[in-house]
Amino acid sequence: MAAIDIPEKNEKDHAVAADAESDGNSDEKAKEEGAKNGKEGKEGSLKDYFRIFTYASTADRVLYALGFAGAIAVGSALPLMTLVFGQSTTQFNQQATGQDSSEFTSNINHLILYFIYLFVARFVIGYLSTLCICIAAARTTCALREDFLEKLLRQDIAHFDKEGSGSAASQVTTNGNRINQGVAEKLHTCVQGISLFFSGFIVALAVQWKLALIVMSIIPAIFLITGTCIGLDAPIEARVTKIYSQAGTLAQDAISSIRTIHAFGAHQKIVDKYETYLQRAHTEGNKKSSMACCSLARLSSSWQVHL
Repeated sequence: MAAIDIPEKNEKDHAVAADAESDGNSDEKAKEEGAKNGKEGKEGSLKDYFRIFTYASTADRVLYALGFAGAIAVGSALPLMTLVFGQSTTQFNQQATGQDSSEFTSNINHLILYFIYLFVARFVIGYLSTLCICIAAARTTCALREDFLEKLLRQDIAHFDKEGSGSAASQVTTNGNRINQGVAEKLHTCVQGISLFFSGFIVALAVQWKLALIVMSIIPAIFLITGTCIGLDAPIEARVTKIYSQAGTLAQDAISSIRTIHAFGAHQKIVDKYETYLQRAHTEGNKKSSMACCSLARLSSSWQVHL
């Protein structure tokens, strides 16, 4: 009987081991699938950017429309100032060739008034448009934070066990501030720059189309350099944000467990670890400064070569 019982136990052991291996493989597959889904879920797109504006109310949309209109007007006014400056240069050249002084003074006074009117108009419209778009962005970001907090409080307990205690606070503050900047000052500057770009070439082609075509030859180089710098800067900014989030999580955990840290004498270890995070963020941030200098140097070189 003993000789018969031993193989049965071995068969049971092999069955249990096989079940354990199958469970382990299924757990590994589930982890791999979860990691893949997490990576896929982190990828953003332009659609996600426009989804931010779904949190804007009717009043916010009106403020955005006023801000965009003001940004377009401010961007379009700058080429008109260069046109007035060109006319004033022409008047000085005519004065040098023997123009009547009274006529020259009258024309220059009119051009100076145009300068003043355009400057005052750009200042007032720019201030009001920036104010409108900043108010709308603050209200939109506030609504987004409220919705994020509401969805966060509805999560299961397991969700909070996966993340650090400071991750939620870091997302609300850091990412919220970045969203606010992206839909406020930076958006206003982007719209103003696009308006300046098209209005400048419209004025240039209307006044001196041959010179405008020559200047347009550097546009592909500008787009190439700007696109390359943005593509290299975005991953660095994401890494810096992640490092600061980890440092904030460590600091908040240390403050909440200050008694335990004091009891075990782990002050210096926590400080050294926090300093390591800051050094990593500083190292990544230096890469951004070098790319910015390279971008400006290439733009200046392209202008010098063109001239």
